[in-house]
Amino acid sequence: MSIMPVRPPHLSFEWVESEDRNASIEAGYYVSIRTPYVVITQPGAQDNVKLPASEWLKNLPPGGWQDTAKTAYGAWMDGNEMPEYGTPIMTYLPFSPNQRDRLIAVGIRTLEDCAAMSEQAISRFGTGGRELSERAKTALSSANVLAATVDSLRAEIESLKAPKEKKSKEKIEQEAPWI
Repeated sequence: MSIMPVRPPHLSFEWVESEDRNASIEAGYYVSIRTPYVVITQPGAQDNVKLPASEWLKNLPPGGWQDTAKTAYGAWMDGNEMPEYGTPIMTYLPFSPNQRDRLIAVGIRTLEDCAAMSEQAISRFGTGGRELSERAKTALSSANVLAATVDSLRAEIESLKAPKEKKSKEKIEQEAPWI
């Protein structure tokens, strides 16, 4: 039995209105400011943490999913949809629409999260949760094998192209030495 790698948390961003006390006193009426917040949820968990986004981003160490989080925040600020960190469940067609909706309700948003589902998430999903997790593990394993095969075929194609390109250059030099 292998241990699944730690999955990054799910992030969402939202605007939170709060009172700008000094501006309210000065103006004589309520003045609000909008502050971006990040909502952090671990895959399969019900609880989340809400923090001011600027402070949270400032304290993130560089590398890995943290760089993706910064990119996602930038996309959100520009009004674009945030990309998932993995294969989104909603686009994975082997699961039925009902299964996908139930996974989203449990807090599982990617195929990788489904493969790494905790016992708590499996029990919250209910009947068929363990089977979906196994199917996700199989799909990811197959994708890794396929990716390795594609990489080896690309390398083989490049090795076959190299001698042909060399011969073409030699032939051109023989026919047109002034080039």
